[in-house]
Amino acid sequence: GWRLVYNPGAAFGLAADYTWVLTIFAGVAVVGLVIFALRNTSVAWGIGIASLLGGAISHLGDRLFREPGFAVGHIVDFIDYSGIFVGNVADIFLVLGAIYLVALSIFQKDSELTGPDEPQEPAK
Repeated sequence: GWRLVYNPGAAFGLAADYTWVLTIFAGVAVVGLVIFALRNTSVAWGIGIASLLGGAISHLGDRLFREPGFAVGHIVDFIDYSGIFVGNVADIFLVLGAIYLVALSIFQKDSELTGPDEPQEPAK
């Protein structure tokens, strides 16, 4: 169902008194993901990184520009998971992106994760 919640904290309202710390963490995460994305050469990894980056940018935007003020804004959550918790679309992308990247790192061959060490000669 739907339920509107303004969450000052992290998942399940944790660290609600430290919104500014969560803002810094979100900013560092976005910068780190952008750097990782720019260095990435794998389409498979790019999908997971993009998912994480989308969720992180959304949360950072809420933290920076929503009430009660700059860098202490509350995340807008509205998807009610049967009273267990309330989340948003950014949360879905963060969780799915993380699961996808963990699965990718477990099931993909090392050479597919890092790419070839040396340029390959074209087949003759």
